[in-house]
Amino acid sequence: MAPALVYLSSDYSKMNAIDNVIANNTDDCGCCSATASNNWWQIDLGKKYLIEEIRVYGRGSACLFGHYGYGCLPEGHCALEYDTAIGACSSCVPGWEGDACNHACAPGEYGPGCTSVCGFCRDGHITCNTHNGHCPNGCSAGYKGDICTTPCDPGEYGPGCILCGQCGDGNTTCNTDNGYCPQGCASGFKGDLCNLPCAPGEFGLNCSSNCGYCHDGNTPCDASNGHCPTGCAAGYKGDFCKTTCDPGNYGLGCTSNCGQCRDGNTTCNIDNGHCPNGCASGFKGETCQTLGSTPGTRR
Repeated sequence: MAPALVYLSSDYSKMNAIDNVIANNTDDCGCCSATASNNWWQIDLGKKYLIEEIRVYGRGSACLFGHYGYGCLPEGHCALEYDTAIGACSSCVPGWEGDACNHACAPGEYGPGCTSVCGFCRDGHITCNTHNGHCPNGCSAGYKGDICTTPCDPGEYGPGCILCGQCGDGNTTCNTDNGYCPQGCASGFKGDLCNLPCAPGEFGLNCSSNCGYCHDGNTPCDASNGHCPTGCAAGYKGDFCKTTCDPGNYGLGCTSNCGQCRDGNTTCNIDNGHCPNGCASGFKGETCQTLGSTPGTRR
């Protein structure tokens, strides 16, 4: 039990509580006793009495709920109880601090009693909501979460932690601030963030190589390794279909042999096997592989 509150002013003497005056406007009559929160008052009657009734009259000038002290000052932003005499709060609601919870959090602080520090907000770490710590414009590069205190996971970057592009040494190695890949892009991708696929006809690291002569045109090669999925066009061979047939060969994959050309069997067209100057004596046909005289020549 707290000790009785003692006031030096005679206007608020404890004896006023038993002077049989029931006027209750303190400023006019000076007739009330004064107490503070959780204090008590007692009287010794000197001997035993049979008490029939006890009447307690409140002060007419007492403060309304939500106010305290002399002049009935407004209560601060208390979370729970407050002292009706001095206004002290047992705890503050988020966003406020001080004994009476009447001081707003300073920039960069938030929460009950302003005990938490703002995270990495995009527009500065002093701009978070003083109530819940949320950043009004999102997180700065490299952080995520409601209060922007969680670093990006490997493979993420930038404000809010966007997924990295296709880095040359794995898509978990990009710079968490700007997303750049330290070792360049993986085969088949290009751009500052390595998130752009090669254009048709390109392949390899940073899409810096051109496709060869694929069987179905020069655009469908594999963007990663440059291989033609259906083989090479007639007249070309090799993994990238960029090597022309050896003299004397022609056609798809250079698997056909030239016929008997007038200028020798190494001079046929590498695409279709035609002899540019006709067939040698005794052969005919488009590829000069059929025995017989060419029309219009002597035997």
